[in-house]
Amino acid sequence: MPVTTLRHALALVLLLLVASSTLSGQEPRPAELDEEIFVRGDTVTLNWAWRFRPGDDPRWADPKLDDSGWGTAEPLPLRGGPAEASWPGVGWYRRHLRFDPALFGRPLLFRVAAPGTVLLYLDGKLLLSSDGAPAQIGDEAGRGAFAVVPLPSRLEHVLAVRYEISRERLEGSGSGGGFLVSIESPDAAGLTRGEERRVTLAAIVLAIASFLALFHLALF
Repeated sequence: MPVTTLRHALALVLLLLVASSTLSGQEPRPAELDEEIFVRGDTVTLNWAWRFRPGDDPRWADPKLDDSGWGTAEPLPLRGGPAEASWPGVGWYRRHLRFDPALFGRPLLFRVAAPGTVLLYLDGKLLLSSDGAPAQIGDEAGRGAFAVVPLPSRLEHVLAVRYEISRERLEGSGSGGGFLVSIESPDAAGLTRGEERRVTLAAIVLAIASFLALFHLALF
């Protein structure tokens, strides 16, 4: 085989390997989240492709919904991306995740930042809403809304986002108009003092709820 042909063949193989490794974490295949990620204190940023559909329907938060026919789009940036052409002012995104069983019941911190309004659902239940603060992604004055919840004991989960932003606000956004969702351990979240109080309160509520559930099982 000529050297030039061999080089082209090797380049093609390398390109295919890179493409497959990139696509492995994207939809429709659920992203794998291992316990070690959170033990190290890493932040999982969900900025790869989500399943996307323009329009608005509250049923799209249902984890049992068949979304295999949805398109895919990265949530950031929205402006200039595949979702912008069909953007009617509101749209839904869905992301399939598979968690390590060692994380079952462990509190995780879900954070969202966006110049628009976000409703974030986990397995059909509303986790948090953001009214657009901070105005831009990466604004250290306020890193968006967050919620701390214990991970339900099942392997696969669905995050659903209802995202609303007007055309005018989209065009004026320096961050591209999209949203950013991240997951991390509350212990490694780098929270402000006010946020720490909120996390502590949430942990106390979760502990009380867990105790009452165990107490109920012991009685009945």
